[in-house]
Amino acid sequence: MATTTYGSPYVANTDLVSAWPGVSLNVAQRVDAVSYAGNGINAQTGTTYTLVLTDAGKNVTLSNASSVTVTIPANSSVAYPTGTRINFTNLGAGTVTIAAAGGVTLNGSPLTLAQYTDGSILKLATDTWVFTSAPVATTPGLLQVTPTSIANTGGSASLSGGAVTFSGVTNVSLNGIFSATYDNYRVAVNITSGSTGGYARLRNRISGTDATTNYSYAVVYGTKSTAAGNATFASDSTFTDTTSMLAIDFDATVGGQAFLEVGRPFDAKPTYFATPYNKLTASSISGYIAGMHSTSTSYDGLTLLSSAGTMTGTIRVYGYRNS
Repeated sequence: MATTTYGSPYVANTDLVSAWPGVSLNVAQRVDAVSYAGNGINAQTGTTYTLVLTDAGKNVTLSNASSVTVTIPANSSVAYPTGTRINFTNLGAGTVTIAAAGGVTLNGSPLTLAQYTDGSILKLATDTWVFTSAPVATTPGLLQVTPTSIANTGGSASLSGGAVTFSGVTNVSLNGIFSATYDNYRVAVNITSGSTGGYARLRNRISGTDATTNYSYAVVYGTKSTAAGNATFASDSTFTDTTSMLAIDFDATVGGQAFLEVGRPFDAKPTYFATPYNKLTASSISGYIAGMHSTSTSYDGLTLLSSAGTMTGTIRVYGYRNS
């Protein structure tokens, strides 16, 4: 008994007649299995994968916290029959991108899959494929964005499930978080401690390089003499530091927290910032910061940097889903 490329059994000319009943049953079971369950599952956990011939008709699952790229090979490398369909399911936090090898035409948009979404490719001609994905709910809301990579100066930083955890760093950078998928973003920063009190600043970033000019912002705040008291308006100030955007004030032991709203950073237009401003110590300050980065450049990342000493905490980025 022999099997086809895709695993279906058949009787070879060297098999005895007595083999026919068993092979007939195997063929019937194979037909049932493919009819009800498809051609099986190919579970992939890496960040890159190139399709192989036996993926035809299968569901390829992808699972990684970082971005994943799946490549469709040229017909000269893997000759799928026209009409071949391959399905994909993204189980990981990292976005899956379906890419075409040289010489392959891949139609469809967007060519990406968020976590827990499905898609498939269909071969229409020798080196022509089309990608379709299951509709994604368009109800407005926040979806977490996973950086394609991170970098830090001092201490350590790690990426897990979209969250960046850092310890003892002077700065931490997130790359590949802004894209055409979303217009606006929320950046959640939680600084748990610092080597000394200070404030964290934010910078736009493109292709691994920070933008260090053309920032402006204003702060309106109130002060109170005790942490449990109510604040009374004290003053407002316009800050003139143009190298970055003030995001969060933190204490060495208490730390600090902020939810920063970032408007259209990926568009080649000015970027807008806004965030509540809080510092919880024996004498507390509360207020609001708003500002902009006036350069009309498309940015794909950001850097959080300390004004003094090092900082420890987490940072997460969410995109506002467009309705």
